[in-house]
Amino acid sequence: MDLGELKRRYGKRLILVGGIDCSVLLPLGTPEQIRNAVKEAIQVAAPGGGFFIGSSSEINPAIPLENVLAFFEACRTYGRYPIQV
Repeated sequence: MDLGELKRRYGKRLILVGGIDCSVLLPLGTPEQIRNAVKEAIQVAAPGGGFFIGSSSEINPAIPLENVLAFFEACRTYGRYPIQV
């Protein structure tokens, strides 16, 4: 599914969860590809709120540790909403 299209069509009515592929990208991609995918997903789906980034299903044993760490690192780097008081 196209995350940007989902955000445009449903972003004001739904919370989008996921956005990062766990069937090909996480187990077979490089850490750099994963960081780029996380950054892109956040740029596309996070504006205005309503985005909970995650793997499309799960983090499973087939995913190399370096890829899991790249995913978490990128989420921490790019995935902060501004704090509103």
